Amino acid sequence: MDDELLSNQANSTAFNNFLSLIGQKVRLKDFGGYKGGLDVRGDMTGQYSYYTKFEGHEIMYHVSTLLPFSTDDIQQVERKRHIGNDIVNIVFVDGTLQDLLRFNPLFIKSQFTHIYAAVSYQHDTSQYHLTVFSEKSVPLFSPSLPYQSGFSDHQEFRRFLLVKCINGEKATYNTDVFATKRERTYQLLLKDSLEQYGGGEESKPARDRMVLSEGLQDTARTYWKKDNSRKDIFVKVGQSLKLENMVCGYGKERRERKETQPGVSKPWQPVSVHTSLQIEIIAGDCWAGVGLLVVAREGGWILRQNGAPEKVFSLSPIVQINIMESLGIMVFRTEKVGKDQGLVYVYRLAELQTNSKILGREELREHGLEPSRGCSGYSVSNRNHSGLRLAIIVGRKILVYSWIHAEEWITFTDDTVQGFTQVQELTFLEQPLVVSLVERRMERKEAEVEGRSEGSMVVGTRKGFEMVDVSTGAREDILTIDCEPSDVQEIWEDEREELLVTHSCTSLFLRESGAGSWQVLREIQWNCQPNKVVPAFPYTLAFSPDSFEVRSTINGNLLQTLHLPKLSLIATKDDIFFTTTKMINNHRRHCDMEPMSKFCDPLYNIYKIPWVLLVRHARPVVSVDRTVLDSGPSSSSSGSPSCPLSAVSGPPSAGLPWTSQSFGTSP
Repeated sequence: MDDELLSNQANSTAFNNFLSLIGQKVRLKDFGGYKGGLDVRGDMTGQYSYYTKFEGHEIMYHVSTLLPFSTDDIQQVERKRHIGNDIVNIVFVDGTLQDLLRFNPLFIKSQFTHIYAAVSYQHDTSQYHLTVFSEKSVPLFSPSLPYQSGFSDHQEFRRFLLVKCINGEKATYNTDVFATKRERTYQLLLKDSLEQYGGGEESKPARDRMVLSEGLQDTARTYWKKDNSRKDIFVKVGQSLKLENMVCGYGKERRERKETQPGVSKPWQPVSVHTSLQIEIIAGDCWAGVGLLVVAREGGWILRQNGAPEKVFSLSPIVQINIMESLGIMVFRTEKVGKDQGLVYVYRLAELQTNSKILGREELREHGLEPSRGCSGYSVSNRNHSGLRLAIIVGRKILVYSWIHAEEWITFTDDTVQGFTQVQELTFLEQPLVVSLVERRMERKEAEVEGRSEGSMVVGTRKGFEMVDVSTGAREDILTIDCEPSDVQEIWEDEREELLVTHSCTSLFLRESGAGSWQVLREIQWNCQPNKVVPAFPYTLAFSPDSFEVRSTINGNLLQTLHLPKLSLIATKDDIFFTTTKMINNHRRHCDMEPMSKFCDPLYNIYKIPWVLLVRHARPVVSVDRTVLDSGPSSSSSGSPSCPLSAVSGPPSAGLPWTSQSFGTSP
């Protein structure tokens, strides 16, 4: 099969455009950059290739159609010699998304290639699509492929693809095959150093056996030899460290950028949105196309980027709020005040925009969900779930509701609380403190077939966390604790469900290991007890009442701590919004005034952390061409390796012993 894939002789227009996107065409003869094993003297490996520099890495692509083609060689050994010895191959599939999904890594026989990135371009949408296959021995590597429709921004796609391929090659160095070679290299370096500078009598330099008088006469010469010996040892050690840096991904250029550009902002650097507000914001949410809807003790306001705040609620205190634009509704909860108990309300967004009257308790009376009276919290399902569900904590009970209307009915119904129907009422021995609705993959498929959407939920009490089946009420223990839980949420990594649970100063990433048991994948210890934890791979953010911590998701290392008084997280749906009384980076307009006295009430400021800066990618891509494009192992000025690229074609094949990540396809 790989013989056919390597026999393409011409490029399609889409393939040429893709090559121009990821690199530039260069003449190989007398080429002065990184060569990737190609001949730059006599055109023995073709006249042209594609080359690029990216984040300190030099990448030379091995393009199958530009490598020498022989009509007498069915196996195309000359092409296979370069493409088959690359760790990462990029396969351009010139066809539909279905053609892309039919690509199988087993098409290409190679014991060296560990990662395949299949790319396709769809002319009707002008989007690139991507799916990634890695051999099972390769550890997980970032960035994760987002679950979206495609890459409209081609430069974002280029960056995502190159970062994914480079990180994939570095991750491959941790497999047994490459780890063994690396260990053998270290052994040879150590053996060579030992033979030359070891402690055996036969290996000692002659000057060590000289008589004292001879040593005194040749003091200068002895010092010179000793100095040279020391330099040789330093060279050996330096080579060893350089190899280690190459494997770990550290490089000279990366360090130089940090030293020469100290002002470069970190990806979690807050951006000022609204400053000098005279209200203490309790909760809020993003309203796409409108602004921020925030609530305080005095009521609720719509904050637009370029406009005056508009007060829409006089009802207080609202302590939790969620906006579902696709369904045209918002859900919010009030806290107990005097004789008025906490209650969950449902209101239509269209009425909130057109209503000129400030809404109070009387105006919202018919929009309250009466069974929720006395509630202490609620959870709404993720927008990627098969349907909207609502779980409300009332004492030791949890009431589960389901929204009966589909998104397309948004303009045909004015339902608020009438649109929710109760599907279950569950009672617990301990009062639930946190709850999160989740939807497992099998449950989702069953729900789509059976037309239901109850799913499951994770409930946290003082005794621990447990998974509860909403339909049957069946429960299974996830984690036992002896303190109050702070937070629990569902996350997905490479299409596998994980749970992020937080209690005290600890956050745990859990994954189901089978037979109803859950294993701890990673653990993060915080300096302060967080109220809310936000996963944003490769970072994890924690918000406490007076500090903001950023740690690495991989190893839990502390990256930065910001001490922010009266810190409160507002929303995380579109971007991460939070409020504090501190001016970060002195973002102050000339009209903004600080309180003249310490006895004045502090002014509050709203900041955001853009998701796109945290995760460093927006969308991935997919495509299939009957061409094989591949890049050789590239060099970098930092000593870090780069990725190979290859384009292939061939008929589809079934199951394969590879893990895959895909973008733009349903799970």
